[in-house]
Amino acid sequence: MKYITFLVLCLLAISLSGQSNGYNIDKAVDKTSKFFNLDQSQKTSYKDILTKKLESYKAANISKNRDVDAIAKADDAYNASFLAILNDDQKELFKAQKVLTDSAKNRLIGMPNAKPTAIKPKKEIK
Repeated sequence: MKYITFLVLCLLAISLSGQSNGYNIDKAVDKTSKFFNLDQSQKTSYKDILTKKLESYKAANISKNRDVDAIAKADDAYNASFLAILNDDQKELFKAQKVLTDSAKNRLIGMPNAKPTAIKPKKEIK
């Protein structure tokens, strides 16, 4: 009987862990809030922005073929919305972070001589 109870608990734990998407929005919001020094209203707005981005990602990944254009649109909408809530100092930090992440992405793709100072965003961030 003990083994059956243990087995049922294990199966329940496995099924519950499978339902989790592994992404904690609140932790992501807290991390970004600390990095950009967001105030409470910015933090609340950012959580809404991030939630919309994740919903767009889920919608783009539902089919067997990922909709790369929809993901790019979600990224653009996220960047525009996030920039809209930032002050000037936070925008400069965002731009610097974007240059570094674009550089890292390009290196992963296989651009051999990508330099963070040489890579500019596709669109001018205003």
